[in-house]
Amino acid sequence: MSEPKAATAQPDLDALRALRADASRLERLEGLLDRFNVFEAIGYIHDEMMHSRFLAFLLDPRQNHGLGNTSLKSFLRKGMDRAGWTFLSRALDAADDRDLNQTTAHTEVHTDDGRIDILLLNNVGEWAVIVENKVLSDEHDEQLARYHRFASKAYQGWDIFGIYLTRFGDRLSHEAYDPLGYAAVCDLLDDVLRDGARAPNADARMAIGHYTDMVRRHLVGRSGAIELAQEIYRKHSKALDFIQEHRPDPQRTTQGYLLRLIDETEGMLFKQSTGGGRFLWFCPEEWDTPSGFVGFVFHSHTDRLELYLEVSWGDKNSRRKLFEVAERDDSPFNHLVEKTRGGVNPKLYRRSFLAPGYYGDYSEQERQQEIRRQWTKFLKDLVRMKAMLREEARIWKSVGAVEDHPGIPGGFVGEESDLSVDERPEREN
Repeated sequence: MSEPKAATAQPDLDALRALRADASRLERLEGLLDRFNVFEAIGYIHDEMMHSRFLAFLLDPRQNHGLGNTSLKSFLRKGMDRAGWTFLSRALDAADDRDLNQTTAHTEVHTDDGRIDILLLNNVGEWAVIVENKVLSDEHDEQLARYHRFASKAYQGWDIFGIYLTRFGDRLSHEAYDPLGYAAVCDLLDDVLRDGARAPNADARMAIGHYTDMVRRHLVGRSGAIELAQEIYRKHSKALDFIQEHRPDPQRTTQGYLLRLIDETEGMLFKQSTGGGRFLWFCPEEWDTPSGFVGFVFHSHTDRLELYLEVSWGDKNSRRKLFEVAERDDSPFNHLVEKTRGGVNPKLYRRSFLAPGYYGDYSEQERQQEIRRQWTKFLKDLVRMKAMLREEARIWKSVGAVEDHPGIPGGFVGEESDLSVDERPEREN
């Protein structure tokens, strides 16, 4: 390496070494990201109804979480401190919790023109708290006012107050409500878990921990993983940017390996690459006729690799004869022609070369081994295909494809062909 190049590379090397020396923090971040979360697993991250039901469960003293009224007290104190709910002072400060324990939590309470997400009711103290929950959406159609009117009418003479629960404690449109953010909810649930007076049962403790982790990671951006990632990036931005620039590209290396397989296979002809390398077209040399309207294409998806035999432009009689051959009982063509015949690129054969997971979970060597294994099986199928089509010489007689569309290599139509946008057919997925 010349001195100028060495001088340029040295800062990058120093940055990478500093990052390697901080491996313990990277391992800690990996542990946070790999940790199982039940709410993430079942896809409830942005489900408002799920959030409302889980919070209502925790706020209801009668439920089997083992918390009693601890979480309800913490939630009401949060509202009382912010909005001055003096009507709750007696209930919260009383030595006897029997009145507070009469509180019930209801979800999806139907009104005349909507549904209240959470409604807390206490018949003894004659008070009600409306919780309007917004995870991604905003208030609309004067919801807060409408729900307050409904509760005031349904529970005449009661004290009616509300909480407007949003990701970041958004401003609201009604004086009877107080804003509350999800970060504050997570904080009060942390306090509940630390409260030695009334500990939740083991299952509830785990569920609450999963819930607060999910909310902080996805809704309020204050999870331990996010904070640690930002801290690591601030310290090692040069090294991380360098890694990002030179990260492995398994799809690109896979494309190179496929081209090698095509090139080293006797009698196989590479035709073209389209879609930025997502589609690799090839065919046996004996199929490369003037009417070459049938050939193989690798479809490289983000998570898998498929091989198809596709039919492109060609004489109608030749296409019909090809379909008839492919539909024979003894045919090696394994794709259902009747389902694709009407499309622009009917598919007569399919083989999965890389199943989902291979790009992320396997090494390059393992991917190549699997591709080689599938290629060997494909070549065995190809022997039968070629033998069957040799018996049908009429399939290759048409020259209409090239005459109708000059400039298309071998009759194949790809995204980078010379057809205009209006002429070019859409590719089937």
